[in-house]
Amino acid sequence: MDTTIVAKACTFCKKIKPLSDFYKHRRNGYQSHCKTCQLANVKAYRRTERGRSVSNAASARYQQTARGQVINLAYRQSTHGKAIRAKATQRFRIAHPDRIQASVAVKDAVRRGILMPPTSFQCKMCDNTAEHYHHHKGYEEEHKLDVVPLCHVCHVSIHHPTPSSSVGL
Repeated sequence: MDTTIVAKACTFCKKIKPLSDFYKHRRNGYQSHCKTCQLANVKAYRRTERGRSVSNAASARYQQTARGQVINLAYRQSTHGKAIRAKATQRFRIAHPDRIQASVAVKDAVRRGILMPPTSFQCKMCDNTAEHYHHHKGYEEEHKLDVVPLCHVCHVSIHHPTPSSSVGL
């Protein structure tokens, strides 16, 4: 007598589906939700604040691995990745014209010799070689050239602070 199970009822949608519609489970063989319901549950969870934070943290951890960096670089160099980056840059330029104008003013001042290149200074936060100028007083017209030299890591930590980073200029 062969008692092979070929179908199972999803506990979420209550439909009877073939086993191929369920993800495998290490303890009892198959998940209790079908793949369709499982996907809907994951999408709903990722739309919550906690789901976004968990997903973003996992993505950040993956990006720190060697494989994640290789995959990210390949994506950024792909046609699709370049198109997405170009759209994001365009949205930023539209949303922040003051920042673009301030950046252009600093680059122009460096080109004209009014400001020294940032690489000729040490970072004001960590003493590494500076790579960027930071508009520490804001981007208004009167502060366009009020800048401090920073390395890339410190500049990113100011614009994208994490709870563990302490920013102080």
